[in-house]
Amino acid sequence: MGKGKLKKSTFPELDNSLKTFISQCNDNQVNISKSLIKTTSTVLAKELGIDNYEGSDGYFYRFKKRHNLKHYTINGESGSVSEEAVVEWSQKLQNIIKDYNPKDIYNADETGLFWRLMPNKTYSLQNKKCEGGKKSKERVTIMLCTNMDGSEKLKMLFIGKSKNPRCMKKINKRQLPVTYKANKKSWINSELFKEFLTEINKDMILKNRKILLFVDNCTAHPNCTLTNIKLEFLPKNTTSKLQPLDQGIIRSFKAHYKTIFVRKLITDLRCGIKPELKKISILYAINIAKKSLG
Repeated sequence: MGKGKLKKSTFPELDNSLKTFISQCNDNQVNISKSLIKTTSTVLAKELGIDNYEGSDGYFYRFKKRHNLKHYTINGESGSVSEEAVVEWSQKLQNIIKDYNPKDIYNADETGLFWRLMPNKTYSLQNKKCEGGKKSKERVTIMLCTNMDGSEKLKMLFIGKSKNPRCMKKINKRQLPVTYKANKKSWINSELFKEFLTEINKDMILKNRKILLFVDNCTAHPNCTLTNIKLEFLPKNTTSKLQPLDQGIIRSFKAHYKTIFVRKLITDLRCGIKPELKKISILYAINIAKKSLG
């Protein structure tokens, strides 16, 4: 065997099935990651009756080399942060939280989610034209809220554009796994923020708890007087450094969302159903968002 030459696959049938799967994804503009390819290879191996297969990095690497698999990018914010403000705040922080237990210290932050948008990276076979298709611009805003010790994730606020989406006509919104609200731009505003805090405050009154809540300092977050919540605003233009939810939590949430979202399309594809983004409803997106929190 020549230097650098890869030996033939131990599982040629699996190679062929996996190659066909990737080809179908490429043809239908379903973007796939390494983890999704490995997961699918394990499923295919079981279907082919291959008992001694494990979806290892080694197999993926050799498969990638054998079939000349390419990784493409399909066409967070640090910004201008005042280091002086960060240091000053850090010095004040211990005094701010000293009267609260970690379970009673919360952080809430909103993020935009393009709920029908495919990931912008994918693996593709060499002879396949890699096109992203028309990018979905349908956006919602999600407000996440969790406490310092990670013991509680409060019900997320999910803001869409339609007050009564067609897919929810027969559903009691109170039974949704999120608090669903709507406005024309699907953005957070002071009214929705106050409603969000009021509901949390009611819950804390029932539980006889008083909490400290850190939020961004912005116009959509007005100061409110609440019996069981003490609001603490982060310094302006420092949230990328000081906002706890911005330290990988929101990024992880979105990554989980994208993984579940793409797996839905892959399941359709493997069942012989042409993946269509327009069939992904806002209700399905709500359920994916809830699952993405873990």
